[in-house]
Amino acid sequence: MRRNLLITFIVIFSFTGINAQTTRVLFLGNSYTYVNNLDQMVKDFALAMGDTLEVQRNTPGGYTLGHPDGGHLYNETSLSMIAEGGWDYVVLQDQSQFPTIPFFRDNYSYPAAIELAELIREASPDASPVFFMTWGRKFGGQQCIQDYCSADFVDFFHMQDTLAASYNHMAESVDGLCAPVGNAWGAAISDGDPINLFSADNSHPSLAGTYLAACTFYATLTGNSPEGCTYNAGLDGDIALFLQQKADSVVFSVNTGASLIEEQKVKIYPNPANSNVHIELPKGHNFKRFELKNSIGKTLFCDDIYREQNSLRISVDDLIGGIYFINLISASKVSALKILIAN
Repeated sequence: MRRNLLITFIVIFSFTGINAQTTRVLFLGNSYTYVNNLDQMVKDFALAMGDTLEVQRNTPGGYTLGHPDGGHLYNETSLSMIAEGGWDYVVLQDQSQFPTIPFFRDNYSYPAAIELAELIREASPDASPVFFMTWGRKFGGQQCIQDYCSADFVDFFHMQDTLAASYNHMAESVDGLCAPVGNAWGAAISDGDPINLFSADNSHPSLAGTYLAACTFYATLTGNSPEGCTYNAGLDGDIALFLQQKADSVVFSVNTGASLIEEQKVKIYPNPANSNVHIELPKGHNFKRFELKNSIGKTLFCDDIYREQNSLRISVDDLIGGIYFINLISASKVSALKILIAN
């Protein structure tokens, strides 16, 4: 049985003035944020690109999202800052090991993500929680806190895969955004880490590591490419450009999903598109749902996919030209297709 799915929706844009609007961003994290003043670096980067950010932070060392002995869910300063309201984005960063250790992840990280997102939206109804995907240790290794441990990670990439899965889960569970900083680090390290993103402890960021995080946050929060920014935080210009390009490639690419798409023999056409996008699914596929997202990860539309359904037809007439993503979701994986709308 062959079904076609037609999705029609209207995106309404209004232009209200020529003055730049200030975007308010609150960072709740720990030393991974305050080392090298990531929040200020994001602000300076944005300003150099013509965007105005107001940033505030609460970043006590070693802090978690939701552990009673040191978590933002229980911190009076964090709760007061959230309750202040008027935020456009609230960045949530967990302790660097918690998302890799099942006991702490399942009992503290995941529940706190949901509770914090609820508090954020109560005080700032239009705000988006943004989860700060951190990076793995330089050499991986088993991560233990008290009597609870992670897997024995063989290297950075093994640990990073677990962090990425945990942070993406938190973002999806609250319909929030994820700033894929750790994945951007992985893209740079894949080239041999010629810059050394780590400080001497092989955990915290060097200046270059923080700059790469700032590039990634700029792209995530604004939907604009960081490439070509003149602000370099004191780094060599060629190094800054290299890091800008790595952030751009991760935030706006779908390399991870592309391999699965190829395995599943999914076809998408035309691409670029200006009217309809057609997706052909293989017989016996295991996709259960799809999402259409814009370049900063906001879901514009989603619906179920049935096993006997072998094609989708998506109307894009009313979309503003730019980059969009179609996520095909199975029980265990999310596969992303990047499409360019040329309207």
